[in-house]
Amino acid sequence: MRYFVVGSDGKRFGPADLQTLQDWANEGRLTESSKMVEEGTGSFVVASDVPGLVFLPRAPEPDRPVERVDNHLAKSIIVAIICCQPLGILAVIFSAQVDGLVIAGRTEEAKRKAKLANSFANWGIALCVLLILYTVFMMVGPLLGRVWV
Repeated sequence: MRYFVVGSDGKRFGPADLQTLQDWANEGRLTESSKMVEEGTGSFVVASDVPGLVFLPRAPEPDRPVERVDNHLAKSIIVAIICCQPLGILAVIFSAQVDGLVIAGRTEEAKRKAKLANSFANWGIALCVLLILYTVFMMVGPLLGRVWV
């Protein structure tokens, strides 16, 4: 028995004998759900119903490599606790979104969120340093003024 294979666009390929169909199945060009037409009768059949046609299980596609994106979560938490809470909290929020975006395959968006988290954390550190310096100078300044006078 020979069969025509009906493509997804409706075009017919063949006729092909059982050995040719088996070769196509082994190459992955023919699946169990492929539609076919018998050459003599013109009746439609599904490839899995053709006697003697065997479909071997296909190896799963290898997982795509996941790019590593640093989420800066540790720095963000430290900034939120020690330095500047508002900027630290924003940094933690953006940091927490990074890993989920990477897993979802949205690497570019994950990189943007990581960059925002890093920026907020860095601004929090800078603001903390400025406030510490300001406090030190306000406390030490009057003392130095008395010593030098």
